[in-house]
Amino acid sequence: MTADIEAKKYFRLAIEQGRIPQYLYKYTSVDNCLKAINDGTLYFADYHTFNDPFECMAIIDSNNTEKEWFDFLIQNHTDRLTARAVAHDIVSDPQRAEKLIKDSVCTFQNSTGFLCLSNKKDNLLLWAHYAKQHEGCCMKIDLLNDVDSFYRIQHVTYDNKYLAYNYLRHQAGAFESICHKSKDWAYEEEYRIMDFHYIGAKIINPGTIKEIYLGCRIKDADKKEILNAVATTKKQPGITVYQTAPDAQSYQLKFLKI
Repeated sequence: MTADIEAKKYFRLAIEQGRIPQYLYKYTSVDNCLKAINDGTLYFADYHTFNDPFECMAIIDSNNTEKEWFDFLIQNHTDRLTARAVAHDIVSDPQRAEKLIKDSVCTFQNSTGFLCLSNKKDNLLLWAHYAKQHEGCCMKIDLLNDVDSFYRIQHVTYDNKYLAYNYLRHQAGAFESICHKSKDWAYEEEYRIMDFHYIGAKIINPGTIKEIYLGCRIKDADKKEILNAVATTKKQPGITVYQTAPDAQSYQLKFLKI
């Protein structure tokens, strides 16, 4: 509990100092946008559903001493007598050590829900890839309006190689690897918000969705439905809606307030 309180303080301070943006953007379909407006929820997804098969890949070193295993087992509430015996057995069996570590990492990663956001609202590739070829929407999210939901945030690191770490010496590596991607994805400027124990729709505070941008190819019926939802919602009141349109002079989008 104390760690969470400190993490929330650090989160607020980081936003105040400009190290984390206060506003981030969620590219999505019309259906998901309507759920966010009407239900007041955002979906924290299982990473297995992502479009990148390299998600959470890492090189994990399992070469550890008997003392390191003993300390690790004690930290995980194993009694000292059992921990000493198990640590000895594990060091004698490298394959068992590797399996135990991989199982621990997978258990953590498989129970974590992800909300993937971008620092940009006008990225043409993101509109094409995640907003149904510009038929969908982009939502502006106010992180400070719901600190409890958003404080577990990490900017994605883009690299040419997998993250490499020793789990027993650096258990945070399991966390870091879920925010580590190929440089090919750097254009997304992605931030990931995590819930370590929940996957699914999460209720967010009223007023968290500040603005909605409608894709330049949005269907008239979908546009009407979103405008009606914005006008009547009690879950996310006060949303401002913009229509996007291609710029006449360059490869950019214009945002026209409705």
